[in-house]
Amino acid sequence: MTLHQAIQSFLNSDRYISCFLVVHPDLKILKDVAIDLRQEYGWPSLSMSKELSKELLSVQTRKRSKHAQRWLKDRLLNMGDEPTICTNIDLLFEPSLKLDPFHLLSQIGHRQKIIVLWPGGFENNTLSYAQPEHARYATWQNPEVDIWCPE
Repeated sequence: MTLHQAIQSFLNSDRYISCFLVVHPDLKILKDVAIDLRQEYGWPSLSMSKELSKELLSVQTRKRSKHAQRWLKDRLLNMGDEPTICTNIDLLFEPSLKLDPFHLLSQIGHRQKIIVLWPGGFENNTLSYAQPEHARYATWQNPEVDIWCPE
């Protein structure tokens, strides 16, 4: 299935969770997909790590986890009715934030269509972030979201 076929299927879906992951370990490929989606559909995008890092600079360390969750939900829900392309998600995996990025993005997907560029893999119904040798490597079994993996 091509990216655009997968996107159309996602847009026409009546799934409870409207979260679409584009999963690949190569950041260049994910960046190219984001550019393609913006050019093809004109959807807004959010560079999560870039914007969230600015937001957290003035927040006390012990309050950053809750603030990050609240900010991300509010930010995405205020992006408009069109799907939002979420890029550069790495900061969500920062251990000091104590977040479960997949769970957080799935929650947001209950209320807003989001397309997340996810650096990792998807194999045997297991979603992974990063590679096994990476310090922040994580996995999720049977993720209940739409997933497309570029060749």
